[in-house]
Amino acid sequence: MTIPPDLVLEDDRVRLEPLAARHLPALMRHCGDPALWEFTFQQNPLASVDGAQAWLAAATDADAFRAFAVIDKATDEAVGSTRFACIDAAYRSLEIGWTFYAKPYWRTGINRACKALLLSYAFDTWKAVRVELKCDATNRRSAAAIEALGATYEGTRRDCRIRPDGERRGASYFSILEAEWPRVQRGLKRRPRSV
Repeated sequence: MTIPPDLVLEDDRVRLEPLAARHLPALMRHCGDPALWEFTFQQNPLASVDGAQAWLAAATDADAFRAFAVIDKATDEAVGSTRFACIDAAYRSLEIGWTFYAKPYWRTGINRACKALLLSYAFDTWKAVRVELKCDATNRRSAAAIEALGATYEGTRRDCRIRPDGERRGASYFSILEAEWPRVQRGLKRRPRSV
């Protein structure tokens, strides 16, 4: 089963729509803060037009990703991005990640809303057996957010990435399995919007 390239997911607060060039100005305006890129494996791609266009081209490679702009429905502006990645239909597994939000949206519940939409689609529509999430091994904030979703920590791959400046970074891996989805889904529905 394929994930349609025109897939849109939304609730009353947020809309995930296919990432496109029209989203770049808002993303550059809202998400150019270096703090958003501190724990990634790349330099800030939104610091220049050329960098943003190269990032967009890589993110929208349909063979590898289904990338979304995160739209705040209150302002109708792109305030972040997230993706389905490592999509493996044969094994019904995929990754949710490459996620970032403008700093004013941290700890507002937008991450929970986005993950609920993505996980619901992955398990209920696409019929995933496994959904993987990962973060930089030193990124405690992201690890805590992933665990708060109900994902299980699986381990850390050490020095598996090298940043452009030569620094080696590890990645912590988490997963949610099909059998765990009902529990995770109940937790997402109970969790306050501000988390």
